[in-house]
Amino acid sequence: QVEVLLNTSTDGVVPITHRGKEPLHAAYRRERCEPLIRRAIRLGKMRLISWMGWADIHYLDEDTIDRFDPEHLAFENINTPEDLARTQALARRIDIG
Repeated sequence: QVEVLLNTSTDGVVPITHRGKEPLHAAYRRERCEPLIRRAIRLGKMRLISWMGWADIHYLDEDTIDRFDPEHLAFENINTPEDLARTQALARRIDIG
């Protein structure tokens, strides 16, 4: 992601999967994106992705993501005790925790 930011004039690089955009796993140019985020907040647009339509965003497609994370483990959500238990079991299975 950072390489795309360094080698292009894009405002951000955001992975996109079959579940949609993954804005928490992205890289952004602060100086260009922060004003857009502030504008969205002033307009009452509180969704994390609400400002992205105003920016030049490069989306990483699933084929690119699959080269590095074929199971999309980076995008696992841990919102409940059950999610945590499932993720801990997965970490033990792949020997990272």
